[in-house]
Order: sequence, then structure tokens, then C-alpha cells
Amino acid sequence: MLLAPCSGFAQEVHKREAAAAVLFSLALLAAIAPGEAQAQAGPSVREFAVTSEPDAIFDLVRLEARISELERDGALRLLPSRVDRHLPGRVQQSLRQIHRGVPVYGGGVVRQLRDGVTLSVFGSLHEDIDLDVTPRLSPAEALAAMREAAGTGPATGEPPTLVVLPMPLGGYVLAWRAMMRDIKEYFVDAGTGEVAYVRDAMRNNEAVVGVGRGVTGALQKLSVSSTGERFEAYDRLRPAETVTLDGQSDVEVVGALIIGPDLEFETCTIAGCGVEWRQHVATDPDNWWEDEAVADGHAHLGLVYDYLYERQAWNGMNNTGSRVFSIVNMDDLNAFWISAPFGPEARGVVAFGSLPFGAPLVTLDIVAHELMHGVTFHSVRDRTGEPLLDSHTGVLGPESFSDGLFEYRCGVRLSRGGSLGRVGDPIVCRNGRFVLLWNEGGAINEAFSDILGFSVEAFVHPPGAGKLRADYLSGEDIDLIVRRSDEPASIGLPVRDDLPPPFGKAVGYPDSIDNAVRFFAIEIEEEDRILYLPLVMIDGRQFSVRSDIGYDGVHWNSTILSHAFYLAVEGGTHASSGREVEGVGSGNRDRIERIFFRAMTELMPARTTFSLTAAVLRQSARDLHGDGSPAFRAVDQALAAVGL
Repeated sequence: MLLAPCSGFAQEVHKREAAAAVLFSLALLAAIAPGEAQAQAGPSVREFAVTSEPDAIFDLVRLEARISELERDGALRLLPSRVDRHLPGRVQQSLRQIHRGVPVYGGGVVRQLRDGVTLSVFGSLHEDIDLDVTPRLSPAEALAAMREAAGTGPATGEPPTLVVLPMPLGGYVLAWRAMMRDIKEYFVDAGTGEVAYVRDAMRNNEAVVGVGRGVTGALQKLSVSSTGERFEAYDRLRPAETVTLDGQSDVEVVGALIIGPDLEFETCTIAGCGVEWRQHVATDPDNWWEDEAVADGHAHLGLVYDYLYERQAWNGMNNTGSRVFSIVNMDDLNAFWISAPFGPEARGVVAFGSLPFGAPLVTLDIVAHELMHGVTFHSVRDRTGEPLLDSHTGVLGPESFSDGLFEYRCGVRLSRGGSLGRVGDPIVCRNGRFVLLWNEGGAINEAFSDILGFSVEAFVHPPGAGKLRADYLSGEDIDLIVRRSDEPASIGLPVRDDLPPPFGKAVGYPDSIDNAVRFFAIEIEEEDRILYLPLVMIDGRQFSVRSDIGYDGVHWNSTILSHAFYLAVEGGTHASSGREVEGVGSGNRDRIERIFFRAMTELMPARTTFSLTAAVLRQSARDLHGDGSPAFRAVDQALAAVGL
């Protein structure tokens, strides 16, 4: 199927601010609600999801001719092809969009071939670009602007690179891009020297066996190394070594490990400057590991590795057999993945803090969740040249709304005393209606990480309810159930307790596109950027005020796709749509796991949406099992049940 062109608003988060809001500064690729007029607000983008199904052959032939024409004209550049890891005769190709010799950020397609014949094409191309690509700023001048904005130097010795950057309210900017040591990637306007966009790179001896007791009190076996004087959480037995580093709850130690010794340093507050990771490997004197964070963190890192290697034929985080690093005892109430070029060997690192009451965030599903962010990053970037991008899309909302204190209509700016944002800023509005935004790419990224968590639990634990059991809950082993994909709506989103219903109404996590959480936003006109508000609509009709924006809703809306995974495995009746799904059954869950894993690591384009991801998943099921198979039917029905 060929998806319609869409205009938009922004692709990726500009930077994180207080929990109440988020900035972004790329073209929000707008999706159009059924039967509604298209919101015109930015550069035009065309999505492609074309397969070799009989009713799509004409579209595929036409698209292939267009791709060949764009290649000849230099508007698409073929990246190195990759042989499919599972299917003989298959080759995966990525083509990056180019404008007058300069890459277009987020633009490109991925193409699957069998014996030279195209089977599928997925991706997005930006249209109507009319931009001079001669920069007024030199790379050195751009880097100086980045240094001033970041307050620190570059993360690598590589010079800034030039890209065409889509802007939120229309048009494109020629920009220099570079990663800085504050763990953010900066895009500086090559004409004015102003920062146009910021992308956060953080997403959240002799071999022996040691024993330790983890968070739940269960004994853990740890594959460690002996130096003769002590034991190290350094596993050399697996095909790719896994290493657990101890952050010692010291922000300087953790910062040095994240920055890594291979990156450029100008100043240093820790002895040695450019600390070697070997100095901070977690250790124990007698091989009875009493630190819960180390015992669970290191054991679970190995178990997630085993699942990836044995079930998905994936070696380590980037499938090259390189070391996999984690940091525990981080001085932070969070767990996250930080992408390359950060980490001890500049390939990224997962890091785990603790809850306020002390329980370290190193349960099996949490470790799997964060490690999957690394797999997603490397697998998509290595194929397409870009990691999986956030893709903020918009639909037309109501003509007016009330926050319980004031009535707001299109064209009216926030007034003094308003509860939504800065005085004088207009709420994003098009064609007399408010625009409702959500981060589809980010939610898809989170969904695949949750799915790996469920899959690894099923690989390690017996099924059932409670701790150390395989289920579809996230965080239950430390009594912190943050999401559940079997019954998403049973967990409530954060709510304002100072507002009466319906404004502070309890709302559950969505189980379909029909009840997705979408946000109002304000335009910061003088800075040409957009700010999310903790003001949402559910299913395009139900108005609600949240206590925060939940990292632009990526965890909230992730349950749309992870619920489809649950239904494809277990089957059942979808709660809100009433659709029946013939799941494959828990005994065949590996088929569904492989379909989802293949979709991300082999077929997914860098910029995706829920509809495009659904097309990729159906193609993955078709590739592995065929159209008439129970596995394809389960995935197809599950996606349809959640509105895809």
C-alpha cells in the first residue's frame, strides 16, 4: 500500500525541560484523521509502505521506477547492502535522501530484495525542498556556536557534518551537526549560526562462577573473572564479553564512564581524566556478591545476552560481538540507554539507578528493556545511517476547549493567569482547529523494548503471576508495575489531583489507536519551536489535564503496539474493539518474537509511524511464515484489533 503524503510538524525532541513540557524542532510529520482535512503546517513528507502482494504490484513497479530515477539524479544514495541474517537470497538495502549533495535528516527508504527482485519498500521522503546548500558558516564557526550552547566541547574529533534539516512551521534549514560532550547532538543553522535543533542521545584472568542475592532475595549465578586477588563482574565466557561497572553512586564516576576515555576532554574533575573502564569494574573479595545491584544487574545482563544470541541469532548489542557494558549503582532515579559515541568503548552503554526507597532498577525486564534500546539504535543506524528517530505527528482537534478556568479558541494566545504555559504564546492551531500531537516513533521504540522484556522473562522464568514469573507486566519484580500489556487500561496515567473531573479524570494506558494520548502544544514564535503541554485529548474527544507529559507520551502510547504483541501470542478478544484474535499460543511465542525482532533489526526505516510499523510487521510475518500461516494471521489480526 502507498501511504498518502502528509504535512507536518516535527520529527524529534529538541531537548527535555521540566517534567511539564518538551521541545522539538523538526518537521512534525502529520497523520490525517479519517475523513478530515489535512493540516498544512510544514514540509511535505511522503510515507512509503509498498509490498509485492498481488494487489500492490502496480504500486511497487511504479515506486521502483521512481526510486531508480531518484538514484540517477543523485536524490537517493544507496548505502552498503546487507545480506539477510535468516532468509537465503534476501538482501536489505537502505537509500538515503540527498538534496544537492547534502543528506536530508530523516529522509530515505529501506528496500528488501530476493534474488535481485524487490519485495518491499518502507520509508519517508521529504518533498518540495528548495534550499541553497552553500554554508555561510565554516565547520569551525559552527562548532564554536555548539560549544557556547552546550557549555562543553565535542564528543569526538570528527568535524561537524552538513544536513538539510526540516523545520516545524515549514521550510528547511541547512545545518551543521555534531555530538557534544553534554550527551546531546547539536544542529546549527549554517547561515545564521543559531542553534536550530538539539537531539538528546540518552534514551534511559580465569573465568569462574559467582553467587549473589538479588533484589527479590533470589540467588543469582554470575559469570565473572578472577584476578587472583579479587573477582570482577567481567564475563569472558560468552561470545561477546559482558561487563558490569560500579558507578559507586558518584556522579563524577558515572559521568566519566559515560563520556569514556576515547572521547576528547578539556577539563577534568576526576583523578586520571579519561578514566579507563577496567578501573571501575564491579568487584567482590570472595565471590559471594552482596551488592544487589551488581548481583542482579550482571546476572540479568548475561541472561538478556543469552536470549538475543540463542533466540534471535544476535551477538551482543550491535551484533558484532563487541563488549556489552552496563553501569549499576548510578546516582539517579532512573534507568536508561545512552547511544554512541558515548560509553566506555564509544558504542553506547546502559545504566541503572535505584528507586527512592533503595531498590536498584536491575530486574530482568528492565535490563532487557534498556538493552533493546541499544539493539534498536545500532540495527537501524547501521542499515540506514540514522538511529530510529522520534516522529511527532498531528491530527486536527477541536475548535475550542476549556481547562476548567479559561475557554481557549484558535488564534487566542495564553493570557495572564492561564494554567497552560507562558503568557502570550499561541496554542498550535491550523484551519480553525487545534492540532493534537504525539510522538509515534518514540512510542514504537519503547514498545519494542517492553516486548523484549516480556520475551526474555518467558525465556528465563516459568509463566504465572508474581515475582520471577513470565508475564506482560513491566517492573513487577520490585513492586513497581509501570505498564502492563495484557490489560493496558488497568494502569492509570499520572493525573492532576488538584482538578475536578473531567479535567483530572483517571485515564488508563491506551490499547488501540482509537484511544491514543495526544497533546496540545504552544508555539514559541521568536525561537521557531514548539512546546508540549500536559494537556491531552484521548480518542480525539475526551479532554484531560495530566500531571506531566511523560516524556512526550512515549511510554503511555507504547502499549498500543505491545498490546498487539500480547494478542498475537495469547489471542483473545480486544477489550475496546471487540475484535477476536487467534493467537499462536504461548508454546509458539518464539514465532511472534522473531517476527517483531526481524521487523526492527532488518526492515524498519529510521523514521516510522504506527501505520508504517504495522506494514513492516506484516511484511516480517510474511517473510518468515507466509501469508496463510497461523503466525501471519495472528499478527495481522492483532494489529487490526488495535486499529492498525
